[in-house]
Amino acid sequence: MEATTQQLPTVVLHQPKPGFKHNPEWETTEDIGSVVGEPTLGLDEFLKDGESYVVGTTMVERAKVLGNLAGQSHAERLLDNQQDIPVEWRQFVLVFAGTIRRCPSDNDLYVACLYGSDDGRGWVLGFGWLDGRFDGRYRLVRLGK
Repeated sequence: MEATTQQLPTVVLHQPKPGFKHNPEWETTEDIGSVVGEPTLGLDEFLKDGESYVVGTTMVERAKVLGNLAGQSHAERLLDNQQDIPVEWRQFVLVFAGTIRRCPSDNDLYVACLYGSDDGRGWVLGFGWLDGRFDGRYRLVRLGK
């Protein structure tokens, strides 16, 4: 798997806060931990040539091979500082595969995702179902890019 050829800007996270604000009642099955310091975040693709999408579990497997994953604590911190998100990132759904959560109502697994709203609310934190499709609109958020 090759790194993305498109050069996108990075962003530095500020003001770390502990714990999850979104869906704190959900079980955390995997987590890279909380934000330490002011990490730089970058984006990477996970699709291979000729693929239009993969199932979320495949995306997570590929993400783990790439390493340096950002998790839900990074997503929440970025959401708190969304004015710092590069304009070039608006075209993507940002995937934070370093944290996997289980929803108690359906027992399914999810990853945190940030996406730009169409109604002017700015960026929104949602959760991508790992049995769902992740296509070319999605990008992995990784540390230290």
